[in-house]
Amino acid sequence: MQTMWMLLLLTVLSMLPQQAAGQTPELLKLQARTRSRVAADSTFWHSTNQTIEWQPGETCVVVCDMWDNHWCRPSAERVAELAPQMNEVLQAARARGLLIIHCPSDTLDFYKDTPQRRLA
Repeated sequence: MQTMWMLLLLTVLSMLPQQAAGQTPELLKLQARTRSRVAADSTFWHSTNQTIEWQPGETCVVVCDMWDNHWCRPSAERVAELAPQMNEVLQAARARGLLIIHCPSDTLDFYKDTPQRRLA
């Protein structure tokens, strides 16, 4: 499920146009989908899609566990395959004014006193 959300986010952000220097950032227009049960005791779900708008300066991308190395080789290989696309997405997001937050789950103590950590 987490992979699906990451891929959705990557797809949306990769389609964002680059912001030209000096321009007021345009609202981010995203397609949001919600799902709700048809009835309380039902196993069926209803999906609703809508376009939402977010202010780029009030929006961030949270990047979880994009390691430069990992003890589990298959995990390291998956990250290596994903990293070039993530770089493109994050560059486009930065150009639109989004804050990028990196969250390496098992090394947070190392960053506890950094300005970036205090900002986040």
